[in-house]
Amino acid sequence: MKTFKSGLALLAGLLLLAGCKKEDAVPNNSKIINWKFLSGGDEYEPGQQIIKSPDGGFMVVSNPGLNVAKTFIYKFTSTGQLAWQRKYDGDGDRAAKDLIALRDGGYIVVGGSSSPINEFKSNMDLWVFKINAEGDVLWEKKYGGLKTEHAVAIVEGNDGGFLVLGNIENTDRDLDPWLLKIDENGNQLWEKSFRNTDYDYATAITKCRDGYFFSTEKENNLLDAARLVKVDNQGNLVYEKIFDGEGRDSFQSLIATDDNGVILAGNISGRGEGASIYGTDNPWLVKLNANGELEWQKIISGIGGFNTIVRTPGGYVIGGAIRSKDTQFNGWIQEIDESGRKQWEIVLGGSKDDAVNSLVVEDSKKITFLGSTSSIDGDIGQAIEGSYALWIMQVQPK
Repeated sequence: MKTFKSGLALLAGLLLLAGCKKEDAVPNNSKIINWKFLSGGDEYEPGQQIIKSPDGGFMVVSNPGLNVAKTFIYKFTSTGQLAWQRKYDGDGDRAAKDLIALRDGGYIVVGGSSSPINEFKSNMDLWVFKINAEGDVLWEKKYGGLKTEHAVAIVEGNDGGFLVLGNIENTDRDLDPWLLKIDENGNQLWEKSFRNTDYDYATAITKCRDGYFFSTEKENNLLDAARLVKVDNQGNLVYEKIFDGEGRDSFQSLIATDDNGVILAGNISGRGEGASIYGTDNPWLVKLNANGELEWQKIISGIGGFNTIVRTPGGYVIGGAIRSKDTQFNGWIQEIDESGRKQWEIVLGGSKDDAVNSLVVEDSKKITFLGSTSSIDGDIGQAIEGSYALWIMQVQPK
């Protein structure tokens, strides 16, 4: 069974390609660093998600640990001061992947847990819990059976409640995408799985005017095909698109557009105009219109990939990792317009490996991102050396 290509996992996969031909570094626009925060180092700590909090600060979810995962949630002020941090662990793995802010000041957090809750035990179950503004757990629930289930993302429902995207183990011991609708108290309203003949791993979800888009990474003849699924507000299939390439292709993030289409961001095996050597991963953007028809796509020169995309007043900001030396990847952020044309880009990090996994953009063009780093110099500039440290930074392009 394969594992999810999170931002850090994507970066690890890209490191296997270090023997390929050297690629030039992406031009580095100047930037202002407002503040930064590092945690971990000795312990592998992949940051999962950063969101804006109702009071103007930031909330971050992270999963430190190699052998047993545990969940940390950090609360920061708008100026980058750590307000509090809380650990949520148990007898087994507890790995949160996403969180969403609520109107009452609290948050719902989703992920996977193998720790028993109310004597509910299995390998790994989809895990949802609510915390208040101070991080206290108000309730927690697990969903699933005796096999493996876990969540990767949550969005607010178009008709109330919340839609959780996850994966559920099927009878062939592969994974299928799983949608779970819950109310504000975590009560299950409905659920649907999307069975395929091959391994198919859900990666990201966004809502649109008449339903939801979600992306998956589908194994097809031992290769990875990127897949987009659109469903209506009740989870019924509207259409699906499979981008069946010649290597490993995946979408790690997506966002609905004003025309009720969607932009997807990820990586594609290198080929085509503007791509680097065949067999390597290139950053990839795809725009579909409201009917699911291809409007444009961009395969960007350079070894790397995109992990996140968010909306801005003038277009979209995307983040990921780009190879700037033979064996080095740096964090990478760029803005594009509605047609996918690059407006600016910045590269961040040090002399080792860095990646941007999630980001928040404010109107003033302040970009606060969550990433992972093994560098101790350059933009990192702090001696936290180890596997991968949690890396949070606020930057502004000049």
